[in-house]
Amino acid sequence: MGMPIRPTHQKNIIEVNGYRLIWSIRHTPTWRPEGPGYDGLVLFVESAAGAKRRGLVIEYPFQKRERRPKQEREKVIVRDEQVIKHVEQAISEGWDPESRGKPAFFVVEE
Repeated sequence: MGMPIRPTHQKNIIEVNGYRLIWSIRHTPTWRPEGPGYDGLVLFVESAAGAKRRGLVIEYPFQKRERRPKQEREKVIVRDEQVIKHVEQAISEGWDPESRGKPAFFVVEE
């Protein structure tokens, strides 16, 4: 099991259904006063093969937590097992890591 806390610039390698994939945090949960409000965590998954393949954007719902001062911002915790589970679901819904084209979007309904 890898380290549970992932900085946004770190890329992490996983294997799902025989595919070697790289995932990274695209953006952390934020409040956007000019838009619809809260944005949840967003991950980007791509093939580790190096060739340009169709990526996958995984969007998580925003989870409200108790308010904290800005100095005590909560770290985002993402585990490889969680990413693998949602990549498997995206593959079962039709995402093909070997295909080409625009990134597919998978919205987690938890």
